[in-house]
Amino acid sequence: SEPIAAVSRLARASEAPEGAMLAVVDYGGGTCDVAVLRVTGEPERPYRVVASRGKDDLGGIRIDEILQAWARDQLAVSHPDLAAALQGDTQAQHTLRDQVRAAKEALSHYQDADIGVLGTTVTVTLAQFEALTAGEIARVRGLVESTLRDAGVGAHELHDVFLTGGSSWIRAVRSELTDLLGREPRGLEDPKLVVALGAHNAPRVGTPPSRQCD
Repeated sequence: SEPIAAVSRLARASEAPEGAMLAVVDYGGGTCDVAVLRVTGEPERPYRVVASRGKDDLGGIRIDEILQAWARDQLAVSHPDLAAALQGDTQAQHTLRDQVRAAKEALSHYQDADIGVLGTTVTVTLAQFEALTAGEIARVRGLVESTLRDAGVGAHELHDVFLTGGSSWIRAVRSELTDLLGREPRGLEDPKLVVALGAHNAPRVGTPPSRQCD
């Protein structure tokens, strides 16, 4: 699974002692997966999966849908004629999706971002974005909490927590997990590439128990 591939890449940066507990939160485009692992100290199997969970309807795509619906609502208020035209313009709809995705990524670095569609612009602030997506970010936290309960581990007992996946760039994700864990989760390299780069080491991590999907 993706979090197991991720930990095979990331955990090498963690000089964790035998018996230490690690967690990986993989918040990607279409899913969110969490795994808790124990450091075994065994050369052939350095990490053993203690618990893993995932949600197949939790990811960046859902964030995009929420922001896109908000942009449409704003357009309907300020430019109802353009909002009506958007309904029948497939190319404009594709452009709106691309603009929304770009705005979401920009808000990881800036306080506001523009969403352009049909010659006009809708501006979304970071505060608005975080209010719109608070429910989704709370679900990420809830998934982490459930996986930790499955593993019988307290958040503050973890030696290291790694955050990966393209959606991990969202500021509120890191803030919410920092609040839960008592420290900021770690990330290395481009979070979109960590899974692919670590996949070749995954067999050494071992087979996880059946992934629980909510």
